[in-house]
Amino acid sequence: MKKFFVKVAVCATLFCGAFGTMSCSEKEDVTPNNDGRSKYRAIYEVRLHREDVDTLAKEVAMFHDTWLRRYLNEFRERPVEDPHGYIRTEFFDMWTEDIQNTESYGRDLYGGWIFDTAGYMMICEAIGENGEQDIMNIRYNQDPYMFVDIEFVRNETAQLVEMIEPLIAESRSFEDFQRNFEAEANRLKGECSNINEYLCISFAAAVCANSFEIWTEEFFEGTIRAKGVRELWGKVKKCAKEVAQAVKPYVEADMNGAVVGAVDGAIGGAVAGSMAGGVGAGPGAAAGAVAGAAGGAASGSVGYALNH
Repeated sequence: MKKFFVKVAVCATLFCGAFGTMSCSEKEDVTPNNDGRSKYRAIYEVRLHREDVDTLAKEVAMFHDTWLRRYLNEFRERPVEDPHGYIRTEFFDMWTEDIQNTESYGRDLYGGWIFDTAGYMMICEAIGENGEQDIMNIRYNQDPYMFVDIEFVRNETAQLVEMIEPLIAESRSFEDFQRNFEAEANRLKGECSNINEYLCISFAAAVCANSFEIWTEEFFEGTIRAKGVRELWGKVKKCAKEVAQAVKPYVEADMNGAVVGAVDGAIGGAVAGSMAGGVGAGPGAAAGAVAGAAGGAASGSVGYALNH
């Protein structure tokens, strides 16, 4: 990871400031795809309004922001000698305790039930240890097609990362970039035919924006804290390609970790929810998706960074 600092020293600029999470729709989409690949998909449908999904996506990005920044701060002070051990124990234990004890919209929506049954969230460990970038290659606990068409989701999320460089280059200001990114993310979300797909893309978009901010900030820390993004935007535009290429693998690891965690968490939550009186598969899938996505996103680029 330190090689990057030398490579992009000439572009020692970046920006801070939060990305706006994608705008939401009040439309409720409860009809899952019936493509014949999984007759069980309807069982694992999250049954949420899109507005709820976008609110939950903000929380996934919030957890991601908190834990990735915490890791980076610790890493500066104390290099991690055992990456797998760090993911398995220290990182995961702290994160699990935090998500169980943090007041959030997700906890209010589901009464905190699924967040207190964290067994299936060990997907965070698998993602973190591998740090793989392709959704199709990451180890799943279950068949992802039980929840979504994972190939469709991979193709849509890949576009989120690829749009970063051209949007930097064509945007006249940071605010312009934010608007353009949001518009493109909303376009992708509009292509989703069911709520499960929408959830995956919404979570991915929120985490992609946050991850891009954090990792660019990390790699360009020499100047980012001295000036705001509005003052630096001209310099960012001049090295748009270098910025986008350097942060891409970390952003992909975070974003794909969120998606894999959402899929595995949703399936595990649905199973657990169907076995718990008064909970049901639908709410269990939704709550599991939130918890799993938060864990997967937080551990995605941590695993990648520790292994590269």
